[in-house]
Amino acid sequence: MVISISKEKIYYELLCLYINLMMVFDCIADTFLFFDYRFTARSVLQKALYIVLFAALILSGEYYGKKLRKSFSIIGVFAVITVASAMATPEIVSILTRALTIFLIYFIGLIIFVPHITNFEKFLVCFEKYFVIDIIYSALNILVHNKIEHAYSMSFSYNSFWLSGLALIWFFKQGKLRYLFIYILNLISNLIGGARGGILCNVFLFFFCFIVIYHPGRKNTNLLIRTLIFIGLIGVGAIAAVISLGERLLNLRSLFMLSGRSSDFLTGRGAIYAVLWKKILTIPFEFRGILSDRIYLANSFGSFDADYSFTSYAHNFIFEILYQYGLVLGMTILILAVIFVVKTLKTVRRKWKQKNSFCIFYVLSLAAAFGQLSFSSSYLNTMNFGLAVAAVMVAMEFEKLGYKKRKFSLDRVNLKVNEVQI
Repeated sequence: MVISISKEKIYYELLCLYINLMMVFDCIADTFLFFDYRFTARSVLQKALYIVLFAALILSGEYYGKKLRKSFSIIGVFAVITVASAMATPEIVSILTRALTIFLIYFIGLIIFVPHITNFEKFLVCFEKYFVIDIIYSALNILVHNKIEHAYSMSFSYNSFWLSGLALIWFFKQGKLRYLFIYILNLISNLIGGARGGILCNVFLFFFCFIVIYHPGRKNTNLLIRTLIFIGLIGVGAIAAVISLGERLLNLRSLFMLSGRSSDFLTGRGAIYAVLWKKILTIPFEFRGILSDRIYLANSFGSFDADYSFTSYAHNFIFEILYQYGLVLGMTILILAVIFVVKTLKTVRRKWKQKNSFCIFYVLSLAAAFGQLSFSSSYLNTMNFGLAVAAVMVAMEFEKLGYKKRKFSLDRVNLKVNEVQI
């Protein structure tokens, strides 16, 4: 018996693994921690696998000149910014190689690979097998981080969100309870041993889902019923948890921080924001360049060395961009970003009516990026940012195709009118 697998299928499976690889490695690391061991070879193995997958995706994909030109145009702009940044803040050279390696994997790869997906429905089906890993990952996160009071895993919140969000949307669309179970288990795990940014990702998910899915006047009875079931189960679960656990709930970090009992809700971010904002206002037109916030924060709060500088960052994409590019140019970039998101949201909203699976990819990518970058991480080392930019690129392509079709239809109408007049 010969099993034939299409080149398209191989490409989708490789890209799906590329997106979920961090979650897989996190799950392995948590398994080691459960038995009080550390997965010391993780970093080297993970980077090596990403390089192999990058090469495999390049070889297995069918790339088109027009789409590649757009991707390389973005890469070209970033290359110019990088050179200008090194000239503006020479200290970033010490951490530039490390940063660019991560940026290559998490951003550049995705803006090349994702726009060449021709069937998002087939692509999203590839994620189904990773739900099993997500269930194990969620359970291990509870077991590992419940051992220590207020312990948590930031990587769990962001690396598992995409799958849990996909499960929730599939529950809304299909009504299958197994998807609801996956989402609720992940949400509980995030509350017990996750970061608050993960909760924010969920808030953005509901926000974008509401914009894209809700259409006044349409009959969405089944969707409404499933939403009410979901809210009801979450409510009952929350009440049961409060009754059974009581004060012990506050031992869980996310709930403790959200309860308002912490003396520092922002856990040091307030001081970071204040230092950056003061510098931004002092010299509003100065271009400092990428990674410059890390150098400045390292000098402000610690001592300058490569390791400390690399881990010191703004923890908020707005402050990060305003500091790096200056108040005026930074605000211009942020306004343009909002315009692109609003414009593409309208396109995706129309595509949802056509039952296009790309809408799910778009909503999840934007929710993950906004949630993560609002409270932690940096756009320079976050895969969710790469996914969001790639999703916007694809949506803009849909918008152009829609415009061409509308223009073609109008040309035909005008031609017929002219024929009648003749």
